[in-house]
Amino acid sequence: MKIQKDQVLEAELLGRVKSKMIGEPRPSTERHLTDLIYCITHTYWKIMLPSEEVGDQQALYFAAGLGLEKVLLETDGATNRPEPIDYHGILMSADYVMPVAGGMAELKTTRANVEKYGWPVTWVRQMMGYAVGYGQTSYSLGVYELISAKIKGFRFEFDEEELKEFSDWLLWRKGQLEQ
Repeated sequence: MKIQKDQVLEAELLGRVKSKMIGEPRPSTERHLTDLIYCITHTYWKIMLPSEEVGDQQALYFAAGLGLEKVLLETDGATNRPEPIDYHGILMSADYVMPVAGGMAELKTTRANVEKYGWPVTWVRQMMGYAVGYGQTSYSLGVYELISAKIKGFRFEFDEEELKEFSDWLLWRKGQLEQ
């Protein structure tokens, strides 16, 4: 038996993944929650120098997340995604409304053990942002740990003061980006 790399197949598969990442461009004035919770300098340069080029590794991580969303969140062809909303000029599009347990949820994939290494601050900010925007005080998080092949569920409860502080911070960040 002879086995050799098939670079044509690799390029075709990677091309398919990347083509799924390119969606409808947002207007340059429209900001998504995720533009504001990650590095604001990166977001600024993404606005100033837009590029359709996506790195191979980024595309493959995207594919893993998209595949898991389809398997774990969709039921009978329904995406179970709530309609996107506008919160003071910030576009918010949550992952999932839980038809069984009620409430809203986000799905994340990671190679780390979140209980051992802690919560990425951006995950918490994203859930807080959606809680603020959708008028919730709690938010669920489904975590698929790739290495251990485990699914874990968590429910985050936010108090009104935390949500108000976060809303103020988010609107401040939006203002900074618009300057």
